[in-house]
Amino acid sequence: MSTGQGANLPSIHSVLDPFSGASSYNVRNSEPQDAGQMNMHASEDDMDIDTEAPTSKTAEVQNAVPAFESMSIEAGGAEMPPGNIPVNGLPRLTLSSSDSGLIIIQKRVALGHHSDMYQGLYTPTKLKLAMKCPRILEGTFQAVDTKRRYEREVRTWSSLNHVNVLPFYGVVEISSVTYLVAPWVAHGDLSQFLAARLKCLKHPSLAHDSVSIEKRAAFLIFDEAATIHGIASGLVYLHACGLIHGDIKAANVLMTDSLVPLLGDFGLTKKDEANVTSPGSKGSGTARWKSPGLTDGESRTTKTDIYALGMTIVEILTCREPFHQLRLNAKVYLAVSQGHRPPFEPLSRHGKDFGLLWELAACCWQQEAVDRPTAAQVVGRIAPLLPTTSLGHITMEIGSCVSSDVVPLRSTQVNRRSNMLGDQSMALLPGSVGGARKEPENSAVDRMSKDTGNKKSAMDTDNSNGNDGRQEHEHDMCNSVIEAAAIYRKLNCQGMVAHCLRTVSEMKKAQGHYDDDCTLLNEVYAIYMGLGDRSMMAYCLESVGEIRETQGRYDDAKTSMSEAASIYKALDDRPRVAQCLKSIGVIKESQGNYADACTSLIEAAVIFKSLEDRGMAAHCLKSIGDIKETQGRFDEALTSLSESYAIFKELDDRGAMARCLESIGSTNKKQRDYNNACTSLGEATAIYKQLGDRRRMAHCLKSIVKIKEVQGHCDDACTLLSEQIRGIATMPARC
Repeated sequence: MSTGQGANLPSIHSVLDPFSGASSYNVRNSEPQDAGQMNMHASEDDMDIDTEAPTSKTAEVQNAVPAFESMSIEAGGAEMPPGNIPVNGLPRLTLSSSDSGLIIIQKRVALGHHSDMYQGLYTPTKLKLAMKCPRILEGTFQAVDTKRRYEREVRTWSSLNHVNVLPFYGVVEISSVTYLVAPWVAHGDLSQFLAARLKCLKHPSLAHDSVSIEKRAAFLIFDEAATIHGIASGLVYLHACGLIHGDIKAANVLMTDSLVPLLGDFGLTKKDEANVTSPGSKGSGTARWKSPGLTDGESRTTKTDIYALGMTIVEILTCREPFHQLRLNAKVYLAVSQGHRPPFEPLSRHGKDFGLLWELAACCWQQEAVDRPTAAQVVGRIAPLLPTTSLGHITMEIGSCVSSDVVPLRSTQVNRRSNMLGDQSMALLPGSVGGARKEPENSAVDRMSKDTGNKKSAMDTDNSNGNDGRQEHEHDMCNSVIEAAAIYRKLNCQGMVAHCLRTVSEMKKAQGHYDDDCTLLNEVYAIYMGLGDRSMMAYCLESVGEIRETQGRYDDAKTSMSEAASIYKALDDRPRVAQCLKSIGVIKESQGNYADACTSLIEAAVIFKSLEDRGMAAHCLKSIGDIKETQGRFDEALTSLSESYAIFKELDDRGAMARCLESIGSTNKKQRDYNNACTSLGEATAIYKQLGDRRRMAHCLKSIVKIKEVQGHCDDACTLLSEQIRGIATMPARC
């Protein structure tokens, strides 16, 4: 680490007032320049370009470091020195704490034509920083355009807030040199990550010595579908903000150490400014991602972003650039103009799954922009490809892993730093399998990791009996996650061990191996207890409760759910408290304990209403109505069911509306109110017909026919029955 003496830092400017007080930019002519555009980040494994900065500079923090400390907003401005880029009339963020700290520029990691990249360190918290130093040659005609572009980038970037968009900390001036500051991303950009992963997969023996153990673990749990989903989600956010990224490709996607993709290195053009270009505009080196219209001089649009997203999907699936067989960009332009696209050659051998992702890429790279989907449609298309056995939905929750062992919270994106797991033994979860917990070295992950090399398992036998490759895919994924968990255990990264075990637990649950699932959840519970993460302890209890309910072990399920609810209540996590109470109510109903079931459901409904979650409140009311009907308290049942129906009608949830009407009709029938019963059941039948639900439609018609028989209207019953049988027979089955 470089810690040389440096000048005092005049100011660190906020994300809302980035260039106030900044001196003019000066290009350092002694430094080499690349022709290409520089990325905001570089991987530590790739820091082999001029790793020492010209001088080691240290700066004292005097004003503000946004996102490093707690902040307060106050209006203010500074008189602009000559030559800087003014951003007037904006508020400033300043530290509410009087503590000062140090920023150290440790090394230069990359050079570019437009900017240089440094790794910095915020010493009070040991937080690594990515510091981008723009190159502007004063006195040239390009200087004004370049300054405007950076001003626009900073203004726009500072206003963005999304889990898949690179955060912006602010602008800092050190020794009259201005830097754009963002968090340091350990895995660098996605292009670097994919290239290293390709080498590791092709030459595992060489990679064992040259690739760090943390990165090998990341390669094992990398999930292509989840990565594409994250990139598309970030793009949905940008487009909803009226912005066009303008340079979507793997090199401009940063990968956190928990493999969350972050969009960075923005072109960031507003939709109404998409036809404005400048000599320094970005995208000159992106021929392989450029849509056909852009080569003809058309403006950038959201559809050009989608085309680039399609080519980025190709990168993710193949670990290579699009058209990697063509060395010259001119040949790429020609091929694209003639309608050619990259051939299907995914790196993974699971061709069936990747075939669906390749089809998604093909939808994005359509020749005509009007034929391409929106970013939201891409997210919708890929969501079904993220099953419960996918790592993506869990990985997205984690903010950090190996270096800090940050543990993810279940219901939020907030991360909590916790202590490592000690050697003390932990009690088993209520209702879990087995005796006293074993010591960490004999844990489930260690026991399972011994089997990771045995590919000739029962799963292979199932495949030989005619099953498709899905089970083999899940089996291989399970082994990969177990291997990753073993690596993290050696690194003493207990948070990531728990994360991997949770993933395997989801797989076991999907396969119906409930006892194995509970054993794994017991391991996870013990780890989170050692880390002091009560939220995740409650999550484990809740999961065990759900499993025991599925198994019909209602007492164990109720015990686990009650303990989870108590922890959530202590944490003031009201949504999870309400969900647990709802589950407890359903469990008590299954046991025939109707009074206590209604009490729990009413309490849950009250919380859901206070949270303005009307849908969940309506579901609770529906359950209460069904219980009251079972108890013979028909008036109370009708009150709850009618209130539930009214909410579902406002929410336009037709399926739930039909179920409420069906229950209302059943209650009216028991009250011998046959006319109202037929009316409600008839309305439910009509909705089920619209939804194409033949089974529920037939059930309602059967009830109506029985009512007609009781009323003595046998002819009406026969007529209705014959007409509806013909109608049901001609209906298409519900998807």
